[in-house]
Amino acid sequence: MTTGDQNSPAPQWNESLGRWTANGHAWDDATQRWVPLSAAAAPLAPEATDPGIDAGARHTDPRALRSEHVGPPGPSRPRRLRTGAIVGLSLGGVGVLAVVALVIGLAVLPRGTTTPGLADSSSASAADVVRTYLEAVAEADAETALAQLSSLPSDTVLLTDDVLEKSRQLAPVGDIEIGEPVLSGYTGHVPVTFSIGESRQQTTFPVDAWGEDEKWGVGSPATLSLPGSVDSLPLAINGQAVTGDSVHAFPGTYEITTDSPLFALAGPTTVTLRDADWQTLSGVEAVLSPDGLQRFRTAVTDAVNACLASTALQAGCGVDIRAVLDDGTKVIDGTVTRTLGGEAATRLANLEPISTYGAPLQMSTGIIGRVDLTADCEKDGVRMSGCRFTLNPSLGSAIVDFAVDPPVVRWD
Repeated sequence: MTTGDQNSPAPQWNESLGRWTANGHAWDDATQRWVPLSAAAAPLAPEATDPGIDAGARHTDPRALRSEHVGPPGPSRPRRLRTGAIVGLSLGGVGVLAVVALVIGLAVLPRGTTTPGLADSSSASAADVVRTYLEAVAEADAETALAQLSSLPSDTVLLTDDVLEKSRQLAPVGDIEIGEPVLSGYTGHVPVTFSIGESRQQTTFPVDAWGEDEKWGVGSPATLSLPGSVDSLPLAINGQAVTGDSVHAFPGTYEITTDSPLFALAGPTTVTLRDADWQTLSGVEAVLSPDGLQRFRTAVTDAVNACLASTALQAGCGVDIRAVLDDGTKVIDGTVTRTLGGEAATRLANLEPISTYGAPLQMSTGIIGRVDLTADCEKDGVRMSGCRFTLNPSLGSAIVDFAVDPPVVRWD
């Protein structure tokens, strides 16, 4: 086996698999190529045997399969030759030792390359695919960038020219410098330095060659986790509508927005993706737009006025009164009047919404304040009007639910 690492093991015969193995792979005689051990789990069918032939000679080292090509299958490379193994054959019980010198060619590969026959061993090809990938991203060429991936992700909603163009307008990608790839078998990574806007980025991109063609490709694009705090709103990233918990995205700059007429987004609504890692749009909150704030205040004011207008003992907004007080006084239903206290009236005129954790479409008022009550009452058989009460209730917090239209007000 030719390898760029002088410590890499030579092929060994695996009796349980009935195959030559090396570096986590097995030689497949049918396809004349190395395959991962997971794909070669089943042993080969037993071969017809000749008692006059030594068992070891029946299993040909893949390094000596072709007379015209010494070494494992794969691209021909400059070789440094050394003497190979000596194989002894016992023929028909006659002790004749046939000495066969197998010349095994070991290629001297540059640092950072991988095993020929397992993947394209050129470190330049791994570096080139990452360079092409980033240059395509910088030019808003999604098709070319996608072609550099080792496999397509489950969603490509943000992997488009339009989204990349918006990213370029926010902060262009440029000044790309590719470092020396670090490769091992079918995987590795490529160090990269490049700019996103005014910020210089230094990171690595994973590469692998697991595809059928065993060509190097970028492992995957980044994963952007959408904020759960605003997932009830219609959301867009760089102008593209998104749903779900997360989306894939190329390196670049991304801005989350909503087209809701009643809400806006606050907090860090722009994020920069520099590599293939998972990143979260954290700290984003839903706030009412000017139109939404007006709808909120109008809805609460209307609900408070309806509450105060009730003359029943049970007004349905938390400012109820009992029919019989502790001292035996009876309160006459249908005669109750309710008036906001001074501080409560001021608070109602200047309402500020409070967001509800886990429910971005619900906004609350907090406690509004004291409500003064009067009513007709009866004590010891004598009915009186304008009775006042020592302990007056308070108007609590109203919750405005914008999930329905028009918004619904509930009292907490």
